[in-house]
Amino acid sequence: VGSSNTQIIEIHNKGTGTLSLTGAYFQTTNIPFAIISSYTGDISPGSFVEIEVRYSPTDYTPDVGQLDVMSNDPSQPVVTISLTGEPGIPQIGISPVQIDYGDTQVGYPSTETVTVSNLGTGTLTLNNISLLAATQYKIIHTSAYSLPPNTQATIELEYTPIAYGNDADVLSVSSNDPLTPVVAISLKGRGSAPQIEISPDPYDFGYEYLECASEAIFDIKNVGDIDLVVTNIEYFTSFPNYFSIDHDHPVNGAFPWTITPGSFNSVYIEYSPSDITSDSSFIKVHSNDPTSPIAYAYQTGEGEYYSSVMDTFTQSNVHESDILFVIDNSCS
Repeated sequence: VGSSNTQIIEIHNKGTGTLSLTGAYFQTTNIPFAIISSYTGDISPGSFVEIEVRYSPTDYTPDVGQLDVMSNDPSQPVVTISLTGEPGIPQIGISPVQIDYGDTQVGYPSTETVTVSNLGTGTLTLNNISLLAATQYKIIHTSAYSLPPNTQATIELEYTPIAYGNDADVLSVSSNDPLTPVVAISLKGRGSAPQIEISPDPYDFGYEYLECASEAIFDIKNVGDIDLVVTNIEYFTSFPNYFSIDHDHPVNGAFPWTITPGSFNSVYIEYSPSDITSDSSFIKVHSNDPTSPIAYAYQTGEGEYYSSVMDTFTQSNVHESDILFVIDNSCS
């Protein structure tokens, strides 16, 4: 289907007189047979002429036709030639039908190949090759789109993960195979990378008494599957500054920090307000996380008075008195 085949019919004059051909016609119309070149005229004894007939099937069912050749042969003025044709049927074969790229490092492409085979008797035509999502996966090259019987073509696919985690897509191959016009190939892979997570984030110290301090622990975790390398931590606060950070270098060491998958390093932030305004700060962590090379965690807090006390007294007699005020700032 979609292609054609041509045959030659020879007409011989086996008699002793001149044979005159007057025409060649099909008995019915709307058939997949056609006369490409015909002949009308005389054929001398012992000679022959050719009629060229083309067969162009339009579906996958067998076809028949009747071609009448007319001449001045007194015994057979009309000779009927039976024509038959059976279209070749393409049959697609795909291998593999599922591709697992496994763990692939983020930013590094990995290539796999799909083989398309024509297992049928007719020419296989690949009409469309496409990806459902086409985000982390892409089609690199297709070697052929028209496959004669018993031939193959290859489709090269590339997977380049952009983040840590699982990725999936579907490759669709449509063809002129009458039984399986569309074949779907499932694709899956897993992006391999370090992934930073800072917790808690955000964190609210709440209300803290003036000149008192509270401390919170912040864990810098590696929830990926490759070593996380933290190169620096910057710390920013509102003004005036009532926050401080402790990188715990005796435990964590100097930068850079290498945090293995599933592990974490901790830093400590202290909040000690001196006024009753709202305060804020944030840490800025630099690492080799390909998705979040700079990660942030935010903190807030607000200072407040421990209490307000008013003492009153009435002095009945006028005498000189000393008044002593004692302020306990021990935060106990």
